[in-house]
Amino acid sequence: MPLPIQMERNPFRWSSLSKFPLDFLYKNIKKTREENLQKIP
Repeated sequence: MPLPIQMERNPFRWSSLSKFPLDFLYKNIKKTREENLQKIP
């Protein structure tokens, strides 16, 4: 999976994030989106 350009330009800023599994992050975002969609009447 290619990284967004901002991440490539800022490796130091994102290095702390590398401790998090991207998979976990993605699932979290997906879950939040689904919950938000359910709130919309």
